[in-house]
Amino acid sequence: EVARIDGSTMRGRRLRLAMAAGSLGTLLTAVFPEHLERGDGNYAAAFTAAYTLHQLGLGAACLLSVAAPAVALWAEARRPTGSGGRALLPSPLETRGRTLHLTAAAVASAAFLLLRGTADVSDYCAPLTRPAECDAWPSLPPHACRHVSRPRHYTCAFSNSSLSADDLLLLPPGYVAKHAGECRKARCTLFRNVRSIAAEFAALLLLCTYVVSHGLPDAQRIAAAAAAADRADGGGGASVCGAEREGTTRPLVMATENGVCRG
Repeated sequence: EVARIDGSTMRGRRLRLAMAAGSLGTLLTAVFPEHLERGDGNYAAAFTAAYTLHQLGLGAACLLSVAAPAVALWAEARRPTGSGGRALLPSPLETRGRTLHLTAAAVASAAFLLLRGTADVSDYCAPLTRPAECDAWPSLPPHACRHVSRPRHYTCAFSNSSLSADDLLLLPPGYVAKHAGECRKARCTLFRNVRSIAAEFAALLLLCTYVVSHGLPDAQRIAAAAAAADRADGGGGASVCGAEREGTTRPLVMATENGVCRG
C-alpha cells in the first residue's frame, strides 16, 4: 500500500518515505523472554534497551503514520482557494468518526501506561522439594512480611510425578528422585497482569486500523493530486500561452504557477 503512493513529486516522495519509515518502526516490537531470567539481574540492561527501542519504534510509527498524512492534509487545506486542496478534506461526518477513532486509541494508550506493572521474574518455588513445604509457601510470619522488598503475587503448588508404580520400582533411585515431582508457580494475579497487555494491543489495533482506513488513503490522494497538478502545470517548467497583443494572438513563453500562466 505504501508503494502505491505516487512518488513522482517531492510531496509524494516525502509522504511515501514517512509512511514507509512508520511501517518499519513497528519492527522494533519484540517478545521479551522474562521467563528465562532468574532474578539475578544479568539481563537487566538488555531488557531496558529492548523496551526503549520498542517504545521509540511504536512512537515513531504513530507519529509518522498518523501525523504525517494529517499534517499534509492540513497544509493542503491552507492552500489558496481554487487550488483544489480543500476538496481533499474529509466530510464533517468522517471527521467526527476519525476523532472518535483517535480518541479511543488515546484512551487505550493511557490505560496501558497507567496499568503497566513490573514483570516479576523470580521463581522461589523451584528450590522447594517437599510437597508440604511447597504448598504452604510463602510461610513467613506476619512480622517478617514487612521486610520483603517487593511482594510476590503468586503461590506455589507441587506437581506430582507422572511415573507409574512400575517406574518407581524399576528405575534407578536417582532418576526417580529427580522426576518424582517438582514445585511450580501456581495461582497469580492474572487479570491484573493482563490489563496493560490488553490495553496495549487495543491501542495498536486502533492505530493500525486508523492508518489503513484513513492515513494511507489520505497520503495516496494527496500524492496523486500533487502529481496531477504537476502534470497540468507542464512539469513545473515553461508553457506556451496565447496572448492578445495589438489585435493579434501570438505564442509567448511564460512561467506557470499552479497551472496558470503568469506574465
